[in-house]
Amino acid sequence: MVGDRSHHGRGRFSWAKGFPCRPMHGRCRFVQDFRKLSVWQNSVDFAIRVYEATSLLPRSERFGLTAQMRAAAVSVSSNIAEGCGRPTRRDLARFLGIAIGSACEVESQIYLCQRLALLDEEVVESLSGELSTVKRQLIALYERVRATDRKAIDEVGIGRASDDKPIAPT
Repeated sequence: MVGDRSHHGRGRFSWAKGFPCRPMHGRCRFVQDFRKLSVWQNSVDFAIRVYEATSLLPRSERFGLTAQMRAAAVSVSSNIAEGCGRPTRRDLARFLGIAIGSACEVESQIYLCQRLALLDEEVVESLSGELSTVKRQLIALYERVRATDRKAIDEVGIGRASDDKPIAPT
């Protein structure tokens, strides 16, 4: 059926429009609408600014810094969206962590552009300021999701797993 996907043989659920998923480890999860998150909106705006800024880089950097900065900037919003499409808070937290890593990657690349004098100082300051806002929002959301996950785990009496294995009742 179009729009429905089997999830590892555990039944069907729709990935669209926030339909409820099958209960995972005793907790029903909903697919989040990432477009409502200000951190996602800001990360998309940031990616657009990175595209605009990298168009100013020398043509010789098209396959170097330009491509890397664009990919890392797009990765931030993409990982937020992918995490919101996953059925558990643990998955969301993992993808938010990846988004934070991508934000740090583009931060390093902006610094490199500054050191190589490839971008004007005001462009670097503008990008750095926007990125700082996105990182602050990402970290706050990551910590909130992790804290909520730990609280939910404690409330249902499930032990914490230190690896990526599914959480199972004890």
